[in-house]
Formats: sequence, structure tokens, C-alpha cells
Amino acid sequence: MADFPYRCALIVGAGPGISASLARRLSKIGLQVGSPLAMSKSSSPLVEETAAVFALDASQPDAVAQLFLDMERQVAEPDIVIYNASSRVPGPLSSVDPAGL
Repeated sequence: MADFPYRCALIVGAGPGISASLARRLSKIGLQVGSPLAMSKSSSPLVEETAAVFALDASQPDAVAQLFLDMERQVAEPDIVIYNASSRVPGPLSSVDPAGL
């Protein structure tokens, strides 16, 4: 993958699943990776091993703007931004009450 045209990625959502896999893969092919972390969560150790981790409340526009400034100052300007932030209700999909989401 030597012709991958990007140098830096920002992955919003520092969880142990998709985000960690993306951070690992992008880091492995040579990209610098940054990943903001929800203020109330802890990040995956895998994300911390492969990415610069930032605190973020993604519901606050000023915090999101600051994230991009911090990312550029501490890592690099991101060429790729992946938004994978989510919150999940535990249990099987068939038991989730949509009104409670």
C-alpha cells in the first residue's frame, strides 16, 4: 500500500472495535493517527498505542473546532477524518425499545 496518498487521520470515537482496528491499520501503513475520546469514557489500549488521544465533547461546536487546532499542533493536519462515535444500548437488537433511545 505504498501509494496510499494520505499522511494523517483523525478518528472520532476511540472505542475498542472499529476505531481501534482503523487506528491500528492506518498506523501500520505509516499514517499518524489522532483520536478524540469522549469526556466520560476511557479509550481502548490499542487506540492509545497507535494514536494521539484527545479529550472531546463532540456535542460542543467550540470543542470540535479546538480538536482540529490541537490535532494540527500536536500531530498534523488530518487528511482523513473518520466519524465513528456512538453510544450503544446493551442487549440483543430485538429487545431494544426505540422510544428509549
